[in-house]
Amino acid sequence: MEVGAGGGGGGGGGGGRRPPPPPPPPPPAAPAPRALTPGDELWHRVYDGGADHADGANAEALSPDGRALYVVGSAVLAGHTDSDFTVVKYTYSGHRRWVRTYDGPVSGDDRAYAVAVDAQGFVYVGGAIHTVNSDDFVLIKYDAAGHRKWVRSYDGPFNGPDKVNALALGSRGSIYVAGNSYGLSGMVEGAVARYDSNGVQRWVKRYASSDQMGDEFTMIGVDRRRGAVYVGGMSLDATNGTDWLLIKYLSSGSRKWVGTYGNPGIVDVPRALAVAPDGSIYQAGYFTLQIPPGWQAVLTKWTPGGWHAWANDAVEGGLNGGDDTFLDVAVDSYGHVHAVGKVMNSGGDYDAIMATRTANGTYRATCSFDITGQNDLFRAVACDAAGNIFAAGWTDDLSVNNLGPQYLTVRYTHKRNLRWWATTDETWATCSDFAEDVVARSGVRPGVYVTGLGADAANVSDFFTVKYKP
Repeated sequence: MEVGAGGGGGGGGGGGRRPPPPPPPPPPAAPAPRALTPGDELWHRVYDGGADHADGANAEALSPDGRALYVVGSAVLAGHTDSDFTVVKYTYSGHRRWVRTYDGPVSGDDRAYAVAVDAQGFVYVGGAIHTVNSDDFVLIKYDAAGHRKWVRSYDGPFNGPDKVNALALGSRGSIYVAGNSYGLSGMVEGAVARYDSNGVQRWVKRYASSDQMGDEFTMIGVDRRRGAVYVGGMSLDATNGTDWLLIKYLSSGSRKWVGTYGNPGIVDVPRALAVAPDGSIYQAGYFTLQIPPGWQAVLTKWTPGGWHAWANDAVEGGLNGGDDTFLDVAVDSYGHVHAVGKVMNSGGDYDAIMATRTANGTYRATCSFDITGQNDLFRAVACDAAGNIFAAGWTDDLSVNNLGPQYLTVRYTHKRNLRWWATTDETWATCSDFAEDVVARSGVRPGVYVTGLGADAANVSDFFTVKYKP
């Protein structure tokens, strides 16, 4: 204290202690983060197998609680030359939880084409694996932690290239897979199989038309309430044309009816199937036009009894002999059916299109989307519980960098009003990005997820997945 006092008095007549300097001014406040709005990108993720070969996602599925997204396709791993069956799990926030790959018993390409998640969080993935004879059906079950529970494969009687194109979950733990399988005639046939949750194959049903020229199952839908399974695809007829094919099976495996739709000697191609809550079945695809030459986008409805109720084409279908196609279809919570694809406009390029019909086939709206007068396309469509419609595909938006397609995602309200649209790509310098699937969720943990193929700086494709705020 005395030392301190002496120091203070040493100022003599200086008038006392000097006041402290003023504090520095506070730093400028950081700008408040911009509130996210619908259509904003929440995150995007890339998965590369590591071998600098073509990788890509074919399908995706959300867990029932919305906490996890599963993306499936094929990837070439470091040190490999062939692709492996690949499953990637992301959390709601975009963290990559795990990657699982499966390499078949013989070196060759193994690919996953379809995925579904059950109420217990188990993941079922279907595709094809290479074996001693050729390719076989494969169905693999994983738990939420990524543990592989079982693998089941199926080889047709001809030992030809077989593959699962689609899968769906039924009641009481049933899993249905549908695809192509070669029969004893040496021609491709449609095949559908039912498995239980333990991987026991309950039945396999094969279909070959009377012409035995070739049949394929490319889509499947399940009506759990009525115990019905619908498989759709193409049937090659004796006049070298293809017809739309739809077959109803019961959960027991009994075949109830077979329906075909198309023009003799003409290539008619179905691309998607949806089962409505009332049991109606919708198929979307395209027919071949002869005059003028081109394709006509077509949407059709079947009743549960096998009656072909109605068919509609796109409003601008066949304009200038264009290749107009529907590529996917979905039914919303209001009972409206939405078919998406592309249609040629009067300027000679393609617009992305969504055509909406009521259950009785009444025209509601046709929404076309064109960014810059370049080619735009919707590849997939999904509806959330609130009735919003999300369409995804790609656009040749040459105003960006003149390098080709990038992801395109569009949201429409249940009244078909355009709410927002967004484009993105993995690497700005390449823009060779093709969206293959979209899933959407409203309510708790909402989100819109789009996946497919992105391109890196070397223009080699990767898994590319994007999440948007709905």
